[in-house]
Amino acid sequence: MVKPYLRIDTTADVGLQSFGSSRVEVFVNMAKGLFSLISPLPHIRREVCRKLKVRADSQEDLLVAWLNELIFIHETENLLFRAFHIDDLTEIRLKALCFGEPVDPLRHVLKMDVKGATYHRLSIQKDERGFWRARVILDV
Repeated sequence: MVKPYLRIDTTADVGLQSFGSSRVEVFVNMAKGLFSLISPLPHIRREVCRKLKVRADSQEDLLVAWLNELIFIHETENLLFRAFHIDDLTEIRLKALCFGEPVDPLRHVLKMDVKGATYHRLSIQKDERGFWRARVILDV
């Protein structure tokens, strides 16, 4: 009898963790980590400022929505970001300024094509010392 399913290991995912002394810092560091996978951050200039507003049902959903919005802007507007200032962060809402520039093929090395943030192994936790840690798996 043939099994109705198979487990298939794939190399199409990349895990990313971020750390910080606050949730704001964890969200900022996760965004920096995302763009560091796409292109070296030191090569990205701060020529463009984009305002972002993201809403979700929980802080975990918010992290995925934040990253997926950044990926969407990167893909549709050909922008790279290197710096992030979060003005407002609650359990379900984020408002931020994102600084970067359009992709310049003469200066930017695009290392990885990130398709999206997933819910697989997603977590945001505050430890007993008050430090925050987040983990997300990215589909590449």
